Amino acid sequence: MEQTDAPDGWSLLAETDGAAALLDAALRLDPDEQYTSTELADAAGLTMKDLYLSDAPAMLADRGLFETAETDDGTVYRVDADSEAYEAAAMFAAALAE
Repeated sequence: MEQTDAPDGWSLLAETDGAAALLDAALRLDPDEQYTSTELADAAGLTMKDLYLSDAPAMLADRGLFETAETDDGTVYRVDADSEAYEAAAMFAAALAE
């Protein structure tokens, strides 16, 4: 197996402040709705400062969990429930809930 410098998914979640809480929140959000950064922070139980400093929304968007769009008020996010990241997170959450 080839070794890379890129962190694996678990390490990335563990090393990015707020990412695990945001991933958990994404599983509870409506994929048909758009959310502001403030709404994401509230859903994840994070402060806006923590969310801003961690850059977790952008990191998770880069990996397909969120789709983003720019509006006059800033970036909005929509959960991509069809993404591999979402499906894997949902399966993991379900497995632990059993």
